[in-house]
Amino acid sequence: MKRPSPSVRRKINSAFGRCCIHSRFVPQPQRTGSMPAAARLTRAAYQRPRCDLFVLRRTLTNSAGLLLALLLLLAACHSTGESDRDLGTVIDRLTQRDRLYGVTFAGEQVWAVGFPGLILHSPDGGETWDAQEGGRGEALFDVEMLDETTGWIVGRNGLVLHTTDGGGSWTPQKTPTEMALYSVDFFSKSEGWAVGEFATVLRTTDGGESWELVTATLTVGGPSGPKIGAEAPPTEELEIGDDEGDNDEGDDDDDEGDEDDWGDDFGDAPGVDYGVDGGDADEDVNLAGGGDGPKVFDRHLGGVCVLGPGTVLAAGESGVVLRTDDSGATWRKLDSGEWASLYGIGHPAGPDGPAFVAGSSGVVRRSTDGGITWEKVKTGTEQHLFRTASSGERVFVVGRRGLLLAGALDADALEPVPLGLWGWLSGIAFGPDGRGVIVGGQGLIMTTTDHGATWRRAGSR
Repeated sequence: MKRPSPSVRRKINSAFGRCCIHSRFVPQPQRTGSMPAAARLTRAAYQRPRCDLFVLRRTLTNSAGLLLALLLLLAACHSTGESDRDLGTVIDRLTQRDRLYGVTFAGEQVWAVGFPGLILHSPDGGETWDAQEGGRGEALFDVEMLDETTGWIVGRNGLVLHTTDGGGSWTPQKTPTEMALYSVDFFSKSEGWAVGEFATVLRTTDGGESWELVTATLTVGGPSGPKIGAEAPPTEELEIGDDEGDNDEGDDDDDEGDEDDWGDDFGDAPGVDYGVDGGDADEDVNLAGGGDGPKVFDRHLGGVCVLGPGTVLAAGESGVVLRTDDSGATWRKLDSGEWASLYGIGHPAGPDGPAFVAGSSGVVRRSTDGGITWEKVKTGTEQHLFRTASSGERVFVVGRRGLLLAGALDADALEPVPLGLWGWLSGIAFGPDGRGVIVGGQGLIMTTTDHGATWRRAGSR
């Protein structure tokens, strides 16, 4: 039988390569942010056609063989298109490059977000998961769901995503900033807040149809007028994910040099002296460039918590806790009693419970008066702590080196809960009936069904 000419062989190989792009015989494309998360994480994107390159090339020796083989290849490729997005096909497809930063419950449903553009959804409290599209390949840092249909996600480059159908579609909303946004909280379907780099504060009163950049005068000092030192200590880098180690016990692989960690966004802020050199504790500085005064307050803000209509707490670098009671027209810098960087702030037990902040060097502080005063909660660790949540009458805090702390809401000290992990944990949330979820580096998801007494790792890794 006559051997095909070089031009025919090139056409054969080209057609074969296009059809079997996910075959084990053809190098798979790089996983980039341009590829939809759902496509990357489902079996349709990873299952390999049952075909043999060398057998097919021997078959493709005449035009009839070429036509028949191509038809068979197309059928094989399309036969793998089923969307089996269960625990084994989504969670097990996450890799060491995947990071999950934020998680939230709405009823029994759970959403988790991360990098690159990951939006994961569980309809049953973390038992099974599917991937949702719309993450745009960006680092997504926090997610807020008001109910099972309405929610928002914030991330790098001022990104805000919105859904009204439970994540069936995520639509970007226009914002007036390109700064990374690290935290989002909504009081209602209309009023919401987001905070991020360099004292960026965004506010919406129409569900995100429009977002405004809040620029305002910040009064340094709470009602008791605590004096702020003339010189602040060196700014500490706010970081999540530059941990030495991963989420497998005993594995020495580290994340050094990874460009996709929160730490690369939560970088060093300029050494702004927002204190008052021997003057009044109530001297004003400007929030993110607002006002006419010479001083500018531009510390990174890592967490936001809406207490009520127009009443908001925010926390960030150098122990900063801010509060507004007039929808952001004016702000006060309150005395947290810390210089450590604060990553998360919230009322994990609801508006009637205490507020907590978590931060670097093992810092946890509690407030029972809406953030006006703060008391120290002992943790027994120097590891960075990132987020808090509660279940029943207990508060939980996650951080670096696989650290999970827990204790009563009014406890003087928190105790470690052994998980057998080594990497960083960045998000935690609880839902009804004692269900809870922890997320972290390398696509880690941990679940509980007994109010955090025991935890298991999702997937088979």
